[in-house]
Amino acid sequence: MATSWLVRPDRVAAVSLPECPAATLLIWAASLLAIPFALGLSNAFIGILAAMAMGPALSAFNIAATLGEINRLAIETYARGTWGQIFIWRAVEWLVMMLSSLLNAGPHILGLFVLGMYAGKLRLFSDLAAHQTLFRKCLLYGMLVGLPANLLIALARSSVNGNPFSPLLLLSQPMLLVAGPLLTAGYVGAFAMLARYPSFHRILWPLAAAGRMALSNYLMQSIVCTGIFYSYGLGLYGQVGAFAGLALTFGLWIVQLIVSPLWLRAFKFGPMEWLWRSLTYGRRQPMRRSAPMS
Repeated sequence: MATSWLVRPDRVAAVSLPECPAATLLIWAASLLAIPFALGLSNAFIGILAAMAMGPALSAFNIAATLGEINRLAIETYARGTWGQIFIWRAVEWLVMMLSSLLNAGPHILGLFVLGMYAGKLRLFSDLAAHQTLFRKCLLYGMLVGLPANLLIALARSSVNGNPFSPLLLLSQPMLLVAGPLLTAGYVGAFAMLARYPSFHRILWPLAAAGRMALSNYLMQSIVCTGIFYSYGLGLYGQVGAFAGLALTFGLWIVQLIVSPLWLRAFKFGPMEWLWRSLTYGRRQPMRRSAPMS
């Protein structure tokens, strides 16, 4: 039996929780990840059959034009709408997205969390040297299989011309559920192998610092980008091309890679992480370090 503690430090109480074997966690992770993949394949084949059977009717309905009009309204709202209009439009988009992806994203994300628990159970990251063979395989398969697969999926999705019943688009959805985590495994393998060498620790520290302030950085990105693209800022929604968007992405990310280590030299947490931690423990947590980090 494992012993866990309630989060209130002023009300310490032991709670016994049953141990979960690593093999059980792996089975749960595989099962949860398989659910959206199977549903995605089923939806793809149903969509393809529907498109074959209802081709003329779908053409008359002109789905592409309908989606184009929705996209035009979105651009108009975000770039020139009032704050209230933007809020309502975004809320509707969020609700539709949540409902449409509940069966897919929910089990998939939960499965990835359980897979992370499995990695923690095996202490894969506590002794990097002992698991170099596994990390090397992650890097090999992630880069040689995951990276080309993701590139092919991106090309396929960009070539459908807005047709939601395109076989390429429909099949790309479940394929991405496999290719995405595979590429992630490649990244994990690369960083795990680099982290073995002390010379890379200083190079990788900005990434670690940004990760420790993930919530603060995420919210900062949202504030900056809404200020650039929404009507109450510069109103550039729909007017920025791919190259400018990529430049903005890298520019903002580089700034956060500089600011995050500087912040953590003086403080234990990012501002939002501190707030979240204080709410979790029910009391204000110490924020400043007793001695700045070197």
